[in-house]
Parts: sequence; structure tokens; C-alpha cells
Amino acid sequence: MKHSLAILLSVTLTPLAFTQSTEKLANPNPSSDNLHEQIQAITGPTKSPKESPPPNIPTEPPPSSPVPKKEKGPTEIDALEATFDQKANQAIFIGEVVVKDPEFNVKCDKLTALLKGAEKAKSPNTPPAITPQQTKPLPTTATTPPKKAGGLQTAIAEAKPGNRVLITQDKKDAEGVVQHSGGEADKATYDAESGDIILTGNPRIQQGNNLIVSTDKRTKMTLNRDGHMRAQGPHKTIIIDKGTGL
Repeated sequence: MKHSLAILLSVTLTPLAFTQSTEKLANPNPSSDNLHEQIQAITGPTKSPKESPPPNIPTEPPPSSPVPKKEKGPTEIDALEATFDQKANQAIFIGEVVVKDPEFNVKCDKLTALLKGAEKAKSPNTPPAITPQQTKPLPTTATTPPKKAGGLQTAIAEAKPGNRVLITQDKKDAEGVVQHSGGEADKATYDAESGDIILTGNPRIQQGNNLIVSTDKRTKMTLNRDGHMRAQGPHKTIIIDKGTGL
């Protein structure tokens, strides 16, 4: 009996499985609408992707035009006597000499000025003769234009025994306040390239409330066109108290 029951159960279940398989074969492809609804039920509604804004690409500012170099301006020299040597580009001024330069003022008894001279133009190289194997001449070097003359290169101010070379300078600081500087010595040498005025022979320089005095005749003091000062050799600094009025 057990064996027969097993067979009966097997026969009874077979039509059910066959019926389910037949239903799947009858509709092998479910409708796309139903499939789409099932996907939305699981994942939610489909959202269209948003376009991301274009990245902010930094743009370079246009190149600034170079600042034109400011011209220094003319230098005036007054004296009782003056001699000029054009070949040596040298001028000597004697007697109550007063120099008015955009960077400083000088009073002395004698001033020797060396001016900037013009350079001669360089002639081009002479090309060699053309040989039978050559059909073209060799290139030649172009002529270098001469540099223009003019301007002060160096100046040496000297004083007679008992007198002093006097130098004054007014410069604006970072806040726009005019700072007055003054110096005196037996001799002063000016270099236009560096803008330095070198004082020798017991020099002394005053800048504002500071007075720098040499304590040795060999001491050198330098006053630059930008108002900076330095001392080389024994010296002392005196701070002048002008009082506050309180």
C-alpha cells in the first residue's frame, strides 16, 4: 500500500507542474509596461540626470604695459670759471660752485665733472673674396649703432683749506613726508651709476634728529640717492632732542 500511495501522489502532482510550465510558455515575454512598473516599484521613479554647470576656468589678466622710466632731469652748475675738454669729456668748475641736481645740491670751491661720452660706431667686417667654389659671399656683421652722449658720469667736489663741501638732499619717505639730509666734508665724490655720494675728510651727516660725526679723518660716509646712509670707520651718533614743547 505504501508503494501504491507513492505512485498516486506522483501522478497527482505531475499535472500541476505541467500546468504551471504551460502558463509560462504561453506568455514567455511579459509586457514591457508591467516590467517597467515592477522596476519602478523596487527602485523608485527614474530621474533624468541634471547637467552639471561648466567649471569656472580662471582667466589670466591681460599683461600690463611696462611703466616708462622717469627721466632724471637736467643738472645745473654755476661757477665763476669753467674749462671744458671735449676729447676727455671733462669739465672743471672753479669758484663759488653751486650744483643743482634733481637728487642733491652741492656747494664747493672746485668741481671736476666727467661726462658720458659717445662711443664710435663699429664698422662691419669686410667679407673675404669669393673663391671659384663659392657662389655667394659670406655674411657680414651688422654695424653697431653708437651710444648717445650726455649726462653726468662722476663728479668730484673739493673745498679750499678752512672751507667745507656742503651737500643737501630732500627725499620723501614711504608715508610721503619729506626727509631732509645734509652732509659736509673736505671732499665728496658722486657716482651717477650707483647714486652714491662718498664723503671723505672728517665727514658728518645729519638725517632728521640723528647726527653722525666721524672721529677719525680716515672715516668714510656714503649718502645714497634714495636717502640711505652708511658710515665706514670710527664715528659717533648724536641724537638731537628738539623738544616736544610740553
